[in-house]
Amino acid sequence: MSEPRVAFVVIGRNEERNLARCLAAVRAQGAGHEVVYVDSGSTDRSVEIAREAGVRVIVLDDPRPNAAKARNAGWRAVEDADLVHFVDGDSVLEDGWLARALPAFADPTVGAVFGRFREMHPEASIYNRMADLDWPAESGQVETFGGIVLVRRACLAATGGYDERLRVGEDPALALEIRRLGSRILQLDAPMALHDIDLHDFRSYWRRNVMVGWSLAEIAHRSRGHTVAAWRGRMARSLVVLAGGAAILVLGVLVSPWILAGGILLAGLDLVRIARNNLRRAGNWAHALAYALHARAIVLPVTVGCLRWYRERPRAAPATGACAGTTADRSARR
Repeated sequence: MSEPRVAFVVIGRNEERNLARCLAAVRAQGAGHEVVYVDSGSTDRSVEIAREAGVRVIVLDDPRPNAAKARNAGWRAVEDADLVHFVDGDSVLEDGWLARALPAFADPTVGAVFGRFREMHPEASIYNRMADLDWPAESGQVETFGGIVLVRRACLAATGGYDERLRVGEDPALALEIRRLGSRILQLDAPMALHDIDLHDFRSYWRRNVMVGWSLAEIAHRSRGHTVAAWRGRMARSLVVLAGGAAILVLGVLVSPWILAGGILLAGLDLVRIARNNLRRAGNWAHALAYALHARAIVLPVTVGCLRWYRERPRAAPATGACAGTTADRSARR
């Protein structure tokens, strides 16, 4: 059987700092693959860098560009491809990744494949390090994927691609639709890409996790009545953790300090459990405990995002098409 034809769709906006490195890593995956760069209104040299790299460039003529529109423009422009590999402009594919991924598509039930992510600069800030540990480490059949993924073009055509109405979470929204087709999504135990989240302040960290909550509520809404995803359970667990903590605090103050002390003890044991489960990846107990605290603390902004989605629900995208997810979904499940 001949090797499938692969096209790469790289998307970006103001990625001057990263784009040349990103495109070079895409080119290094092998000769003969079409590469398309879709720009969402950059005001820096991103478009010029892509053209200098010799790749096909599509500039979105849209007053409200987003990632879904960019990815759709890209995959629809590569009609002769069997597989489409989506790449974000702030990421760098690992050498040899494509060769490791292609054999999975020998199984016709596989609709999408991705591998392991790591952050380029986890040492740059505590927020970068938490994001590095947030990337999912499991392998095998999974529910969803992020922005960097290799997808059968037939699945894109059958689902209509990414839902352009979504504010965030267009990736796992598509993953939900692919799974509804009966296709499987695989995460391989192989390095796929380095990502540059470039997160350095609490305000950006908070806003990012609020959007996690927004996307979680969107997916929970879209997946209701279907057995293909457990998003409603994930959202419920986040709400239970927050409500439980608030209840213990109130009872400790109004009824007995022993209740508060017991709650603090249980919370401490829970943090140790999460830290122990992530110790190998974190490298030491300090980073593992910091990650455990992050995994529990983001319940607050995630809940704010969920509530904000429900408040603005009349203006949210209807429950059709694709859904959502981010790196922090892994933390929200804990």
